[in-house]
Amino acid sequence: MKNAALIALVAAAALVLASTNPVLAEGDDHDDHDHDHAHGHKCACEAKEFNFTISCDDLGTTEIESAIEFLKNPANDCKEKMKCEREYLILQAHHDHCPSDVLPKGAEKDFHDFEDSYSDCMIVRQYNAKLSDCAKVDCTDSAAFTKAAADLKDNDCMTSCDSDVCVSAIQTILMGHDTCGEGEVPIEVEKALHDYEEICEANLCNTSSGPVDIFQETCEEEGDHKEEGKKEEGKDDHEDDHDHDHDHEGEEKEASSDDG
Repeated sequence: MKNAALIALVAAAALVLASTNPVLAEGDDHDDHDHDHAHGHKCACEAKEFNFTISCDDLGTTEIESAIEFLKNPANDCKEKMKCEREYLILQAHHDHCPSDVLPKGAEKDFHDFEDSYSDCMIVRQYNAKLSDCAKVDCTDSAAFTKAAADLKDNDCMTSCDSDVCVSAIQTILMGHDTCGEGEVPIEVEKALHDYEEICEANLCNTSSGPVDIFQETCEEEGDHKEEGKKEEGKDDHEDDHDHDHDHEGEEKEASSDDG
């Protein structure tokens, strides 16, 4: 009987602690940040948050090289989950946005060495007017992506990527990689894209319908802050009005008292 009462008392204390401790009740803010990334946070917004640029010119190449050097330095322990997020996002954003010849030699392998430890951000591939637009794909049809990867292997597309079957396969995988949600394209299919992307470069396609200025993207944080600012501003105005009413009320009482 005493044990039952003690257990009930401990449980009640735990509930009170959880309700009064914001960390226990609401969770860690950093976990929310990771959750945002996992749902496809925009790379342009990450660039603003972590203070880096996304550029497919020499500036971008230099930034990628510095990021790779940091990631590969054992002292930084960047294989630990989300440990070197800024440097990974620099590599991943440029990898997904820029033509493969912009990336330093070996960058593809470096990217794959670290991608399992981080959540990717979302960015459109740089538009190339010389290429046609990709055909639409069904992101829920994982079998079609798996077949496309098999077609690349079975039709010797590593030797030449000019046959119709090779072109169709690489374009299907590319469109899926660039437009489908994280996890909808099987990981082995995504790896096939990176294996064949260089040899098939002339037969790639545009995954967006035209040039996109990635830095015109609206970031959720900015919108949230603006809304919070409006709420705070409205709250302050309301409080000022409220205080003003009280002051006015006080003046009337004083006047009434003097008259009496």
